[in-house]
Amino acid sequence: MKLERRHLALTALMNSRESRWNDDMRRMQAEIASLEIELRNAKAMQGVDSGYIQFLTNLSKKQQVDVQNMQEELIDYRMKVEAVTREKEELMDTFESIMDLEKQRWSERLEKDVCIQRIEELESVVEATERNVVQLAGGLKKNVELKEKLETMQTQIQPSATD
Repeated sequence: MKLERRHLALTALMNSRESRWNDDMRRMQAEIASLEIELRNAKAMQGVDSGYIQFLTNLSKKQQVDVQNMQEELIDYRMKVEAVTREKEELMDTFESIMDLEKQRWSERLEKDVCIQRIEELESVVEATERNVVQLAGGLKKNVELKEKLETMQTQIQPSATD
């Protein structure tokens, strides 16, 4: 029994070590594959001729010049945007001044229109009053005439009453 337990313990230990050994083998195979890829890349880079390296260098310099040109264009663009912004602000100020003058002019025009309208209203009131005065005068004249007729009739009637 003791021997059997020992055998089971050794078998378990051996299986555990074999499992670790398999894991280590897989890891090493992955590292070997990775190193092989790096070796192929390094060999491929050795095969690149100096003309290609010069081309890449020149391309890099051209890209730097392009970047510098784009930065200069960006600075120019920003300056143009600032100039346009200032011009816009000036135009807006001018526009606001013009609008204020127009408002003032329209206000004055409206005041004149209101005054003219009021004058026309007052003129129509005066005309209506004049017509009323003429009518009243005509009515008064008729009243005076009637009063005179009445007095004439009264004087004619009174002497006859005494006879």
